Parts: sequence; C-alpha cells; structure tokens
Amino acid sequence: MEGRTVVKEEVFWRNYFYRVSLIKQSAQLTALAAQQQAVGKEDNKGREEDSQLTDNYWRLSEGTKEVCPRAANKKSEAAVPPWVDSNEEETIQQQILALSADKRNFLRDPPAGVQFNFDFDQMYPVAMVMLQEDQLLNRMRFDLVPKQ
Repeated sequence: MEGRTVVKEEVFWRNYFYRVSLIKQSAQLTALAAQQQAVGKEDNKGREEDSQLTDNYWRLSEGTKEVCPRAANKKSEAAVPPWVDSNEEETIQQQILALSADKRNFLRDPPAGVQFNFDFDQMYPVAMVMLQEDQLLNRMRFDLVPKQ
C-alpha cells in the first residue's frame, strides 16, 4: 500500500454522492428556471405556479430531498441509478458517469460549511447498482478502497 492513496468506503461514497447531488440539483434548477421563464410569459396567469416553483426551490435547497414524488417512495422499491426519473435523464447519466474518470471526485470532501446529509446504509443499495452500471466507478473503488 506504499504510495497508494486509499480512502474508507463510506468516505468514497459520500464524496461521490455529494457530486451526484450537485449534478441533479443543477439539472433541477435549470428545469425550474425554464419553468419560471414560461410562467413569466403568462405573467398574470401564473401566480399559483410561482408559488409552486418557490416551494420546489426550497425543497431542492434542503440538499438531498427530491422534487419528484416517485423518488420519495423509492425506499420500498428496488434501488435504481440516480438519473432515473430525472427530466434530462440522458444528460444527467452522462455527467454522473463522467465523475468516475477523476480520482479527485472521491478524495475531496464536500466544502466546509456545506450541509450534505449522507446516510451510508440508505445509499448502499444505490451504490451497488452504480457499480454494475459504471465500470470506471467499479475500477476506481477497487483502486481507492482497501479490502476489509
């Protein structure tokens, strides 16, 4: 293990899912901005939609909570990749898969002061699905996380 960078499995996944959450939040905020522009064009008609957009924004800003109602019920469903049920599924999938190409995405902690709630036990099934979906991720985990 000399000269080899290693990281605990929980830290590996926390750092990875933090970056996944940034990708998802970015896509959701882009979708909200597009909705808001459309609502702005229908100015008087869209008062209720503005309220709904604000509510969705605040739910997004809480960090790990999802706007998609189906995502809230995933606890009882089989684990799926994080891009499932997203508006821009293909784009988000490409961005998430690209994370595995850079070791820094697994070694750098979320910035100080950023509240990111990560429950390893809850995310572990999704992590296992991601290992099946992404061979680069599988290799990165093999390289960075020591066998226990």
